[in-house]
Amino acid sequence: MKKFLKTLLTLAAVAAFSSPASAQLSGFLSLDSFFPGPQFSARLGLNYGLDLSANTSAIIGFRYNFNFGIESSSLLLARVDSSLTDTLDVGGTLFLGLSSIGTGNNFSVTLRPYASLTLVDSDTFFVAGTLTLNVPIVPSFALQPWLGVDASFSSGALGVDFGIEFDFQIVPSFRFDGLYGYVHLNYDISSPLRVFGGIGFFTDFTGGSFDSVYGTDFRGVYAGLRYNISDAFAARLTTGYNGGFYITLTGILR
Repeated sequence: MKKFLKTLLTLAAVAAFSSPASAQLSGFLSLDSFFPGPQFSARLGLNYGLDLSANTSAIIGFRYNFNFGIESSSLLLARVDSSLTDTLDVGGTLFLGLSSIGTGNNFSVTLRPYASLTLVDSDTFFVAGTLTLNVPIVPSFALQPWLGVDASFSSGALGVDFGIEFDFQIVPSFRFDGLYGYVHLNYDISSPLRVFGGIGFFTDFTGGSFDSVYGTDFRGVYAGLRYNISDAFAARLTTGYNGGFYITLTGILR
């Protein structure tokens, strides 16, 4: 494991120094603790972003989730985003996943194209509607449209993000998978220090639960703080509840 991480970070450093000016390397390293247990895991993510043209950008990303005492997983992704007009964005992501590493070694392929239309765009308020076609290809094919509305509001040091998403499946059979929602608030106490909190939830109208809707770093009911160490590095501490209590410490390369 140590040799793997050392090799990966060396390749990332080489890519950063050999990249054109329009490219950017970013990433994170998270250490997670779950209670009761306790259980521990570590998550590593690297993103290599590149501007293909004035209106199109691409990202190649890698994720590795190492669970102590539990099976680990990895993910390779390639994403392209393009602005067709001032209000219409299109793009897609290809995911290559490997789970149950060392035992089942389960491989998966998923394609996720999207189209996003900006509905409101002002100095303080933003609203966009997005249609995403989630298409698992391997190990089995499915067609799952996701329809979501995301909004953000800002006023001085305060920022609020919130949204809702309806998930369906058309192939192999039609069904309503459920409704996801989130609210995320952040407040800048000073230039380097930010506090935040929020909630992510899911319901299929037979029952509800907490979920990771705003992102895998923000799960269930959560709160925390972020400190910008420099222009390139930041640290974040998050604690919350998502079927169990957790504490996450994240180092961010930006």
